[in-house]
Amino acid sequence: MTQIGWDPRKFEELRWFLDRRGYRAPLVAELLLLTPARSRRIRRIGLPGVTITDGLAQRLEEDASSPDGGRAAAFRRLALQMASLRDLGYAGAQVSGLETYAGIMHLLDDVEMVIREYPTPEARRRAWLELLMLKDGRTAQVGPSGGVDLTASARVEPAAPTPGRGGPRPGERARFRMMDLIDHLLFQEGSFGARTLTPALRRLDARSGLGGLLLRLERVIKEPLVGCQSCGFCRLPHTAYVCPETCPKGLANGPCGGTKDNVCEFGDRECIHNQIYRVSKQAGLLANLEEVLMPPVPEAAWGSCSWVTHFRGEGPKVTRLPAPDNRGTPSDPSQSL
Repeated sequence: MTQIGWDPRKFEELRWFLDRRGYRAPLVAELLLLTPARSRRIRRIGLPGVTITDGLAQRLEEDASSPDGGRAAAFRRLALQMASLRDLGYAGAQVSGLETYAGIMHLLDDVEMVIREYPTPEARRRAWLELLMLKDGRTAQVGPSGGVDLTASARVEPAAPTPGRGGPRPGERARFRMMDLIDHLLFQEGSFGARTLTPALRRLDARSGLGGLLLRLERVIKEPLVGCQSCGFCRLPHTAYVCPETCPKGLANGPCGGTKDNVCEFGDRECIHNQIYRVSKQAGLLANLEEVLMPPVPEAAWGSCSWVTHFRGEGPKVTRLPAPDNRGTPSDPSQSL
């Protein structure tokens, strides 16, 4: 599911990327009926992950001078988006800003109308550009300057990743190697640590006095290294040893729609999923980001020692996703970026 936006290239890019990787998951677009009033409000107070450029805002203010205050243009713009998404094979759209049944019917009627008036994708593309034309003859740019264009990168240099440029930051590589070594020696099935600790801990109650002591020891060790939040359900081996619970929303499987320029929507930290991508790429583990689906932390696990949970066999049971259909596409996910 996409974030709200008005740059058709990004909707095309997502379709292109999934096709290139061989994924056949249905796509749903998040859309918004953008009126001049909503534009002013979003630009004034912000909406995480959503960008309204100066050019688009200018066009909306020009629309506002019309007798209906720009409402007809807003509906037509939204209808063209929906028709264009159908051209791209999107499964549907979730539309915000429609507050009445009459508004919903108005939009559906407009979608049918633009399909009749502009029967081809190219005609709809031209109609979209007309709705972005400013009074001074310029076309409003709807995407932020300096954005990443994956399709352009692929045309120029197919094997060169664009996102997550550069290697890990100082200390990241060493931390990954140390944590990975500890995991292999102590926690992975069949390791010396697992053979030794499983008999001792598999019958231990994580909420017992000894379990509490182990929890404090775990936090003393892991908090300085990874910011451990004592969730009792450690998924570090699946996230390049970047703790997913340091995300304010606790998202383990990917970023939310509120990130901007790889910064968390709260504005006080790098999005952890940019860090996970960067470390995974350096470690040659990008495929894990496509293949592993992690469960959320159970409420009952919080405040307990994840070591006990692990050796009791109650740790995270990840789902291995089916491999994509890569016929005619690169088998390495980094080749698609």
